[in-house]
Amino acid sequence: MMNLNNEKILITGGSGYIASWIAFKLAKRGCHVSLTSRRLDDPRCMLLESKVQPLEGTVQFFQADLLDKDSLRKPIMDSTLIFHTASPFKSKINSAYKDLILPALEGTKNVLNLAKENPNLKRIVLTSSVAAVLGDNQDLKNYPHQIADESCWNETSSEIHNPYSYSKTLAEKAAWEIFKSQNQWSMATINPSFVIGPSITHHPDAESFQVMRQYLSGAFLLGVPEIYIGAVDVRDVADAHISAMENLSVEGRHITSAKDTGFKEIGIHLKKKFPKKVKFSPRKVPKIVIALSGRFISKLLTYKFIMNNVGYVWRTKNDKSIKSLGINYRDILQSSEEMIEQIIKKN
Repeated sequence: MMNLNNEKILITGGSGYIASWIAFKLAKRGCHVSLTSRRLDDPRCMLLESKVQPLEGTVQFFQADLLDKDSLRKPIMDSTLIFHTASPFKSKINSAYKDLILPALEGTKNVLNLAKENPNLKRIVLTSSVAAVLGDNQDLKNYPHQIADESCWNETSSEIHNPYSYSKTLAEKAAWEIFKSQNQWSMATINPSFVIGPSITHHPDAESFQVMRQYLSGAFLLGVPEIYIGAVDVRDVADAHISAMENLSVEGRHITSAKDTGFKEIGIHLKKKFPKKVKFSPRKVPKIVIALSGRFISKLLTYKFIMNNVGYVWRTKNDKSIKSLGINYRDILQSSEEMIEQIIKKN
């Protein structure tokens, strides 16, 4: 086991949902952590700094942009360990290539290629996604035993279909290619499913919060689409990253997902807990209705996406993360409660 307190740790995308929890947990253990952010005046950076102040460890932000290699050089060269978490995840986009694919792919290449120039770097833990494992839910019918594991790759997404999933697939594949081109540092990837739970910065603007807000906005008042997902608590995802970093025997990809579930199950639970706040009906919205209206909600809800996902189960294996990373997964329904509570308080 590596003693992380003795290392120079860098987290890219340090103001992000997952990254901020990693930084907080490391600081709580007495680690001194450097983080990159595109804006040093980002409220999330300041909130994280205030959270860490009473702790034994520290955080320090550096201004850097994934697409500006020079801005990344100093923090990367000063590090012995890197958590590369930075990658855009948003549904409101103008260009799939510019908003999702370019920063994810080129950003990963910039970080890992600079890492090859750092003679002191020991290890990288990369935040990928289960989206790099599975494209559409209906793809499972072609997977062994109709369940996805770490040997599987998303082969059905593209720039025009599931562009976020495509961006994560391209980025992770590029990372493994760069990793294979050197023999100095080791690498592992964490592949989370839909990440839920409270934000450490109490600044809930991550894309998963936008999805969860639909339970409060009335989007599901007349019914819910039959969409199945995997879900995992953000704190478990942070723990998975840290475990993968300190345990040098950990290699390869790690699907990090607590439970195969769906928006209906989560909604029924939240309605019981917040009957006056949650606007939800468990009635199933017909697939054709969603297919015809999806594009008006988000550019990502295309006809093809709806037809390939609504009504199809979502199944992945998580036994590797439990065995290799020692993750004892939280109850994701409890996680959804904490998330909704934070949204309500923020509003």
